[in-house]
Amino acid sequence: MKALLTLGALLLTFNIVAQNGLVKEADGLFDKYSFPEALEIYQEAWRQDSSSAHVARQVGLCMRKLGMLEESGAWFMRAIELRSEQTSDMLHYAEAMKAQREYAQAVFWYALYGQQEPNDRRAQMHLKDTRYFHNLMADSLKYELKRLSINTDKPSFGMCKFNDRYIFSTAGIRSFGSEVNEWNDLPYLDIYQCDIDAEGEFVSASPVEGTVNSKYHDGPAYFDPVSQTMFITRNNIKGGRPVYDQSGTANLKVYAHKLENGKWSKATDLAFNSENYSVGHAAMNKMGDQMIFVSNMPGGYGGTDLYRVYVKNGEWGEPENLGPMINTEGNEMFPFISDNNLLYFSSDGHAGLGGLDIFVAETMGRSYSEPQNLGFPINSPKDDFSIFYNEEEEVGYFSTNRTGQGSDNIFRFSTVRFMQQIVAMTFETKENALLGGKYITLSSLTTKRDTTLRLDETGSFQLAVDAGQDFAVFMGSGESKSHEPIATFTVSDLLEETYIHLGSFLVGKEQLIEAGIIKEVIEKLATIVGNDSLDNRAKDQEIRLLLEKLRNETNFLSNAEFDQLSTTNLIDDTSLNQLVSEQTEEVKQKNSDLRQYHLNNIYFGFDQHNIRTSERDKIAALIKMMNEDPSLSIIVKAHTDSRGDDNYNLALSLRRAKSMQKYLGDKGISNDRFQIAWVGERELAVDCTKQPCTAADHGLNRRVEVLFIGTEAPSLGMED
Repeated sequence: MKALLTLGALLLTFNIVAQNGLVKEADGLFDKYSFPEALEIYQEAWRQDSSSAHVARQVGLCMRKLGMLEESGAWFMRAIELRSEQTSDMLHYAEAMKAQREYAQAVFWYALYGQQEPNDRRAQMHLKDTRYFHNLMADSLKYELKRLSINTDKPSFGMCKFNDRYIFSTAGIRSFGSEVNEWNDLPYLDIYQCDIDAEGEFVSASPVEGTVNSKYHDGPAYFDPVSQTMFITRNNIKGGRPVYDQSGTANLKVYAHKLENGKWSKATDLAFNSENYSVGHAAMNKMGDQMIFVSNMPGGYGGTDLYRVYVKNGEWGEPENLGPMINTEGNEMFPFISDNNLLYFSSDGHAGLGGLDIFVAETMGRSYSEPQNLGFPINSPKDDFSIFYNEEEEVGYFSTNRTGQGSDNIFRFSTVRFMQQIVAMTFETKENALLGGKYITLSSLTTKRDTTLRLDETGSFQLAVDAGQDFAVFMGSGESKSHEPIATFTVSDLLEETYIHLGSFLVGKEQLIEAGIIKEVIEKLATIVGNDSLDNRAKDQEIRLLLEKLRNETNFLSNAEFDQLSTTNLIDDTSLNQLVSEQTEEVKQKNSDLRQYHLNNIYFGFDQHNIRTSERDKIAALIKMMNEDPSLSIIVKAHTDSRGDDNYNLALSLRRAKSMQKYLGDKGISNDRFQIAWVGERELAVDCTKQPCTAADHGLNRRVEVLFIGTEAPSLGMED
């Protein structure tokens, strides 16, 4: 047995040593950017021992480098399950979930990552609006897309104007070198020139002649028509071979080739290039005096940032980081400056649909507006980048790896004009009252037609409307809609978007009162509370607190506003006393006597709010009396016994008052002749706090009182 144990220990030691050797070999290949080979060896190491978070993570990282973002998610989750201490595993898993279109999961993991890394704005940007992806997918018909026929299973990207022709980078047609790139086992990129036919296809493509293409990667490239210079991104090369820094990295540089008399000059190394970090993806503005480029130079915000540098008389200034409005802790790259001075770029740090998304920001002097995601279908869960856009013709090109037909492909897009637009709006109150399920009226000021809509649970609506119309939005519907609009908007004659969210609008108390909304809000809240069992009431504490605020007239309605509500049949006990007092004083001023009379109470069963058959004769007498004397008005005041939670009883008393309101209304009593009040257990007929109450005592407390307000005593025909 001892011999077997010794043999087992030796075998285990051998396996550990063998796996450590594989991991070390794979780490070396990873550091040299040989990701395909590193991935294969990491996976073999995992097959031998699946307990290493480092190996799981490195498999995921290799997959990310090779554009396999979806597949990487499972490996980062394995690292997390192995109790990884690297918070970046959560971030990378969130990014993989976006690539898999699992956006809710992505937001969840961004939230977990944000708890660990509260200063990382990538999490904050995705949590600012946790439903952001719905908005990005909403305008899917804005652009028409077409994959160019020149694409192959090899990369093509980086298109821009080249005098009266166009240039782009590709590894899919013909490469000048015989070697392949160790990063992804693909041929090196070359720069091609082409024309564009009537269908937007690249035709007559051929390599740019002269000194532009080398035996290694060339591109992306940008041609500046002002200086007739092509700026090319390529590895740091000297003597025809890449130059590596101390970490073994062949950094990128931007090289300039000037076109003179139809020939290209030799490459010029720009002044802000470095041996110690990368510079690339240059783009010039229309005036030819400003370049935006990408770099991972020290002092940036993340992986790669966008920088600006000015040129005057051929002399380059000092690069400036574009700042935190543009740059994130992630990667910003592939800039393009339109003729209207809009900055387009790709980013995996700003909130997007997955991988690199394309964004646009307005230039504001030396700063920029908040970048806007171009949304689907320009962006997708895959990498979308390297945009070129002709604003005058509303046509452009971008690159993406979404097709599943190999690597990066070039797509053409064009703006579609529409006759209709889906308009969305959200409404809320300063007191955060629930407006879900309430009605609004959308009035076309152009056609004079009204449309009634019901708000969803978030207080929002969306509706397809015709172009070229003016609209006003009113709270409520029919005769109960608000007198003044809560919002107005205009739909343009020329629509470029099929969907637009106009934002959130605050609805005032006066408009809610006019539309009868406050009554419905309170009733809904009370119903929610009332439907809970006694054992589960605690879970709705927030709603009960709101009811408590309503009861105490704090943060919702003032006394004066409750007086206004008397016309909508809704007051509480405090406002009731005030109302009676004010009416008493008013009658005294008219030298008349005010007398209040009580009808026999209407009684209810335990925890019930329906009108019992035994009580209907009393109500019938009340109705007969009110029909005979149209000058009479009443207040219905509902109570409960003292058993149960205070707020539950408050809600129950409201339901009892509402039952009386409905019963009277169904019998033809106009709403303007009565109001309702509810006081819960606060005014007990039999005080059970001072002595034990019998069942009969509790029954006396479960009542509705009817208070008459008038100048003559009605003859009830009943005993007091």
